[in-house]
Amino acid sequence: MRAESGGANFEDHALSSPTLISFDESGFTGPNLLRDDQPVFAYAAVELSIEDANQLIAEIRDGRKPVIQAAELKASGLKKRGDWPEIAGLVLARMEGRYSFLVADKRLAFAGKVFEYLMEPVLEDNSLLFYRHGLHRLVAGAVYRSIATAGGPAEDLALQLETFMRSFDPADAPAVFAATGEAPADARVLGEVLRFARGYAERIKARTEHLKDDAEYAKWVLDLTSTALMSLLVNGFGPKHQQLEVLCDDSKPLQGIASTFDGFIGRDEEFPLHGGNRVVSARLNLAGPIRFGQSHDNPTLQIADLIAGLAAQLYGRNTPAELQPLKADLDRHLHEDHILPETAGDSQMTAVEKQANMFVLRHLAGRAALGADPLKGMAKVYVQAFKRAGSVGQRLRNRR
Repeated sequence: MRAESGGANFEDHALSSPTLISFDESGFTGPNLLRDDQPVFAYAAVELSIEDANQLIAEIRDGRKPVIQAAELKASGLKKRGDWPEIAGLVLARMEGRYSFLVADKRLAFAGKVFEYLMEPVLEDNSLLFYRHGLHRLVAGAVYRSIATAGGPAEDLALQLETFMRSFDPADAPAVFAATGEAPADARVLGEVLRFARGYAERIKARTEHLKDDAEYAKWVLDLTSTALMSLLVNGFGPKHQQLEVLCDDSKPLQGIASTFDGFIGRDEEFPLHGGNRVVSARLNLAGPIRFGQSHDNPTLQIADLIAGLAAQLYGRNTPAELQPLKADLDRHLHEDHILPETAGDSQMTAVEKQANMFVLRHLAGRAALGADPLKGMAKVYVQAFKRAGSVGQRLRNRR
């Protein structure tokens, strides 16, 4: 969303009260993104007052048979009821236009981290060149397909990559850095990434040392909660409202980084937000520090929990058929930063873009094997890559 200066949401600045936005998640596994029992993470935000939340909870409970006996509403409990689809439909109807959520396939999110923590430390002095052309998307999509199935041929490599991204010690991932493991024959991109990582292992180690030294940060570097919260705030509810009061369900990773949001307190201007190969206009004006609470004390968190739980079901595996009619309602509120196989990674790249970036990746892996400068002349390499890509006709058009 883009803030509209002078629009209806920004009238009477001095007189308006902060808008309460409450957040809760479903499918939290912390830094363990490869667990197969919870393949999807969902994070939901609701624009809801305490009074309205209590009223909706009362409406959900009213006349239910069997009676909802739990003191607080939780999706994990309500999913077991036969009337869960009816309850979920009621929540979505009452909350229309007042919620947003982000959902992530965890293995695809993990595949995106491969570029971020194996390749970007080497390329960071000119990383915009590679983001602009989509190398990160090629790597994320292809690595995801190689590790999408738990227990598949590349699972050991994936697990060691995950271990490295939690300790940032290459010694913890010999299959990645010490040439003791090979990618499956059909995992061409993963194989080139391994060649790259092994050739530049010392550079990766040196440039991630600061993460290793910050044990608390490194512990949660793979967690998706903080990224989801940031997206929903600065490119979601932040531009929509003059000022926000933020309430989050108790979360160890968020509590560890909550103070980083203090810089948004009383901040009233828009700012550019750089994300890979795009820039969006963002805004976030907080009334005070992020607050944390538990759902039994905060009715708004209960409603956020129900939406997050429903999203994890509908965007996960084996979705109950009776819930499918609700998918369209959810889709309208899905945040653009979601991470799903059909819309993320290399799925939106053209064949020419894929071929050109594969050429560049092989070139970088070759430089790594020789210990050569990874960045020198790479803009020209990209020009050559696009000239070589595609069919004969496409190559002629590329040259023109």
